[in-house]
Amino acid sequence: MNNSLLTTRLADAPIAVFDFETTGINPYSGHRIIEIGILTSIGDQVQETYETLVQPGRRVPEQASEINDIYDEDLEDAPLFVNILPRVEALLKDRVLVAHNAPFDLGFLHVEFRLARKDFSQGPVCDTVKLARNSYSFPNNQLGTICAAFDIENKQAHRALADVEATFEVFQRFAKELGEGEDATVEDWLKAQGGDVSAPESNHHDLPGHHPVASALEERTSLEIEYRDKHGSGTKRVIDPLLCHGNLLIAHCHLRNEQRTFRLDRIQTAEPVS
Repeated sequence: MNNSLLTTRLADAPIAVFDFETTGINPYSGHRIIEIGILTSIGDQVQETYETLVQPGRRVPEQASEINDIYDEDLEDAPLFVNILPRVEALLKDRVLVAHNAPFDLGFLHVEFRLARKDFSQGPVCDTVKLARNSYSFPNNQLGTICAAFDIENKQAHRALADVEATFEVFQRFAKELGEGEDATVEDWLKAQGGDVSAPESNHHDLPGHHPVASALEERTSLEIEYRDKHGSGTKRVIDPLLCHGNLLIAHCHLRNEQRTFRLDRIQTAEPVS
């Protein structure tokens, strides 16, 4: 972390507000980012906005599409996250990160970096949900509720850049009301919200290093597995392991030609593909 950011006045701080639309709520079970919105600024002066759809390598569940209005056909020509990672990294680097419910978005961000075989260096995180919870008494702390209380318009709620722009306005309102007003620092915000937001653990499993799955993850090789589903039906397939967390393995399945999530305890055999 760039510790010099902590003593920077919020009015002068380099900021990156970010939001993701996703296929679901848990990146460790195989859900992925499908839309990115980022806004950079110095204090309240906007520098740049960035938005893009992202190809997740898996289907978008109907319940997710009903919320964000993003469908599989919208993502057919979208870039993979690994192809836009340098751009995303450059926009977020050496900035105070701002998000509404930051742990959710940070979880996805760290997993996407891990899937691309990179680590994300996280700066201090100002979370508008955490500050709202600690310092205000809104009926609830949803972005729409706070925007309504402050008369902030968000015509495209649940689309990444629209939510980013709304969060930026909420952040500016909170920053002006915090402590000494224009003299409040990033550190003052973190204290008011109850502390910084820790980087999530994006890759955790208890497999020994010689386990075929652990070896395939480390060496980026394919495995032929025999897998039994919840009904007891068995199939043989070739997979490319991507990430393992707890008992769940995220992998590209050659049989289905898309990303799938497998339970380790249902993998009967696993052999390297020669």
